[in-house]
Amino acid sequence: MMNQTIGIMNETTEMMNHTIQIIQIIEIESNNLIDVNDQIINLMINTKGQITKMMDTMNHITKTIEIINQTTENNTIIKVIIKRIIKMIEETIEEMNKTIKKMKETENMNKNKPIKMIMNQTIEMMEKTIEMMNHTIQIIKDNQIDDESNNQNNIP
Repeated sequence: MMNQTIGIMNETTEMMNHTIQIIQIIEIESNNLIDVNDQIINLMINTKGQITKMMDTMNHITKTIEIINQTTENNTIIKVIIKRIIKMIEETIEEMNKTIKKMKETENMNKNKPIKMIMNQTIEMMEKTIEMMNHTIQIIKDNQIDDESNNQNNIP
């Protein structure tokens, strides 16, 4: 279960890295771009910052999951940590949804087709990430239920 979660996190981080690289190119070339509203450039730069923050969170979650993986006990502390992981993922999803909403709101202002394509690609990546994160939460929750039912069966 946890290995599957780490796999999803790694895949998501890879997509985020790709998006950051694209946004960095836009940032560098922003002075040479015609028909690009400054607000859109700023939004992309803010999005890059947000994605970086999300990657840090996911890195933290992955490290925590790796620690939990090494623990054979399923005690209260582990359950609290897992609940915190779920909360962190949910908060990250919430932030991504806000960013997607902002990006969709500025879509009409954007006259530059390549930038529009990149923004759509970024939105797509973030939506896929949210999907993967929701899947991760479900995997974790399903595993918790399995653990709890197994524990009850083991009580003499």
